[in-house]
Amino acid sequence: MGTLSEQLLKAGLVSPEKRAEHAAQELARDEAEQQKRQSRLTAKSRKPANFDRLENATSVNGFKRVALGILQEHPNAIGDVITFAHHLQDKPGGKKLVWLMYQVQDGLAKLPAKDHQRFLKRALRKAGGSLELPKS
Repeated sequence: MGTLSEQLLKAGLVSPEKRAEHAAQELARDEAEQQKRQSRLTAKSRKPANFDRLENATSVNGFKRVALGILQEHPNAIGDVITFAHHLQDKPGGKKLVWLMYQVQDGLAKLPAKDHQRFLKRALRKAGGSLELPKS
């Protein structure tokens, strides 16, 4: 089918110059949005800014909520998340949290990228998360 602009071009409702201009504007808008998102996520240390919240998490549930946000954007950051999970090891449920993070790491390695979101949401629920790998 193609994009709407391609269909309009084929129908003769839009000139090729207008379509190219629109595509360039859309590309520039997407790049600006990506840069904006990256600058919000990144601190001076070049780690996502959410790591600060992860480092200062006082509860297991708070940690899981922040970890879910980080891992949905950057699944490769699971090693750093595990490191911060070790800081909560002495809290109630902390040892189980560390175990869970290692299980999440193993699960992410086994799954294709398209299934990461679903797996993370199931594993990092507030209570009663499941570590079943989704069937493709």
